[in-house]
Amino acid sequence: MSKYNYDKQLKIRGKAFFVKGFLPIANAVISVLPKGLDKKQVVFRNLCLNGLKLHTVTPKNLTSTPDLPCLLYIHGGGFGYKESFVQYKCEQAYSVGAGCRVVGVDYPLLPKNVYPSAIEYVLRAYEAIVEHADELGVDPTKIAVGGDSAGGSLATKLAYALAERNIVEPIGVMLVYPVVDGKQRPSMLKYNDVPFWDSVCNKKMWKWYLNGADYVSPIDRTIKPTIKNLFVETEEYDCLHDEGVALYQTLAPLAENAVLVDNKGTFHGYDVNFKADIVQQSIQKRVAFLKNIFTNQTTSIKSE
Repeated sequence: MSKYNYDKQLKIRGKAFFVKGFLPIANAVISVLPKGLDKKQVVFRNLCLNGLKLHTVTPKNLTSTPDLPCLLYIHGGGFGYKESFVQYKCEQAYSVGAGCRVVGVDYPLLPKNVYPSAIEYVLRAYEAIVEHADELGVDPTKIAVGGDSAGGSLATKLAYALAERNIVEPIGVMLVYPVVDGKQRPSMLKYNDVPFWDSVCNKKMWKWYLNGADYVSPIDRTIKPTIKNLFVETEEYDCLHDEGVALYQTLAPLAENAVLVDNKGTFHGYDVNFKADIVQQSIQKRVAFLKNIFTNQTTSIKSE
C-alpha cells in the first residue's frame, strides 16, 4: 500500500527513470510511436519555419479559418525527452476546446544540447509565429504560451525574455506542474520516491541541463514580465509542487487575472491516466482559461 493518498483512478504510476545514455534510445522509440490524435477532430501538420521544427494541431472544422487564436505549446520531458502521446492528446484537447491553433516546438534536447539552447530556440519560434502569422492563419494579437514540466520552465523563461527584449508579450501564460529552479523547498526534500519524476531525477536534470552555467531563478529575477493572464497548475505529490506555488506567488500580483489549480491526490505526469476524472477536470480548467483569454472574458478566472 502506498504511503501517499493518490487518486484511485490514477492506475499508471511509472517509476522515475532519467539516465543520460538512455535518452537517445527512448527518443528514437518515441519518434515512431503514434501521436494518439483523433483525425476526425483535428488536422496535424509538421512544418519548418525559419529553420525551426514545429507542428500545428488545428480543429478540423477550423482549418481554413484565418486569424485563429494561437497557443504556442512547449512540451516537457526533463529537457531530454521528446514530446509524448500524452502531450499530443492534451494539445488536441486545447485546440478543440478553445477553438485555437496549437503550435508545438521540437526544441533541441539533452544530452547534446544544454542551457540556454532550448530557450533560444523557443524564443525564435515565438518570433517566427508573429512574423508568419498570416501564413499560419493565426491572430498575432491572440497568442498564448503554455508548457508542462520542463516546457513550463521554457514558457516562463520565454515570457521573461520577451519582457527583457521589449517584444510584444503573449496574452496569457499557462504553466502545468512547471520546473522552476530546483531549490530545496519542502516538497523537493520530501518527494524522492513518487511516480514519473522525483527529486533525484530533478537534481540530475539541472546538473546536466546547466552544465556549469550560471542560472538565476525567475523568482529572483529583477525584471519580471507583466503577464496579463496567468495559469499555474501544481500536483500534491510532486517534488516541483512548492516551486510552482512560489512562482505563482511571484507572478500573480503582476497579473490582471491569475489562477492557481492546486490538485490533490496527483503526481507529476499524472495525466498519462488520460481518461481519469481528475485529468479530464484539469484539462477542462486549462481549456477554460484559454477560452477566457481568447474571447476576452477574463472576469470568470478564479484561483482555487
